Amino acid sequence: MNKRTLIVVAACVLASPPIVAQRVGDPIFTITVTAPRLVRQEVGRTSSGAPVEMISLTRRVDYKDLDLKQHASVVELETRVREVAKEACDQLARVYPLSDPQTPDCVKTAVDKAMAQVHDAVTAAGK
Repeated sequence: MNKRTLIVVAACVLASPPIVAQRVGDPIFTITVTAPRLVRQEVGRTSSGAPVEMISLTRRVDYKDLDLKQHASVVELETRVREVAKEACDQLARVYPLSDPQTPDCVKTAVDKAMAQVHDAVTAAGK
């Protein structure tokens, strides 16, 4: 692991919320939001060009206080997911201000992937 990678990993760990232990059998009431960001790392040239790495920041959205059988709670969870995705993407933009302009829309990508988990949670709550 090179020094730059170690710094990125350390920054992500320090910026992450604390991890709480969970007992086996406890229901999981979180949605994972992963914000992507393309970053050019100029380490030299190869025959295929400069390498590109994908950096991501993962956040968890808690919803144990919501009743996903209620429409208002589903809307609240969707709002939380969007807010957390925007915060994570904004943080990546601050850490990597010179990232690749070809990066897919960070917030849209993060929200789209997390909404699949929201749908699964809503479906499970209805059973």
